[in-house]
Amino acid sequence: MNDIKKILHELREKKITVDEAYLKLKEKPFEDIGYAKVDLHRKLRQGASEVIYGAGKTPEQIAGIIDVMKNHNQSTILITRLSQESADKLKSLGCEIDYHADAHAGVYGKSRSLRQKILSSLQPEERATFQ
Repeated sequence: MNDIKKILHELREKKITVDEAYLKLKEKPFEDIGYAKVDLHRKLRQGASEVIYGAGKTPEQIAGIIDVMKNHNQSTILITRLSQESADKLKSLGCEIDYHADAHAGVYGKSRSLRQKILSSLQPEERATFQ
């Protein structure tokens, strides 16, 4: 259950007051991790989750942002302006991302398994085109 649903359930069950729920919701939109303020409510406001702007961030910082987003139920994460070197380092840190060199972008999460499903359905000669 995500944080917002938990707060709403607590409110419905009268475990917290309306004012307490309001304060919890007000505090939750961002998580400040020192080198980045991660927008945790962007998906609610905009329909799409926060995107990580990779330029100027170390792979370790990107991995930290991914961890925060994962911990708040964001399962697919786009990383823009990502270099091949940073993508390789992220992979060595255990972040399973799909790197797209032509777009300088990486995708962490569901798209990887979807891509693997698509690739497994292709003939070997067709697969080479997509790898």
